[in-house]
Amino acid sequence: MVALLIQLIVLAIVVAFLYWAWTLIRPLLPLPAPFGQIIDVLVLILFVAIIVFYALIPIIQTGAHMLPIH
Repeated sequence: MVALLIQLIVLAIVVAFLYWAWTLIRPLLPLPAPFGQIIDVLVLILFVAIIVFYALIPIIQTGAHMLPIH
């Protein structure tokens, strides 16, 4: 369980750093406004998917193993 918490903290730091880097790089891309907004939304969806698959699913699996069997 401790390893899972450490993994979650590292994941949060990595995703936050990547989002911060994206906010710095995004204005440098010469894209029209609608396409830039679409790419921003897709990047945010990618970050949320990373969090869901590498953080929430392992938490759910760990919690399922800790449930008492009747």
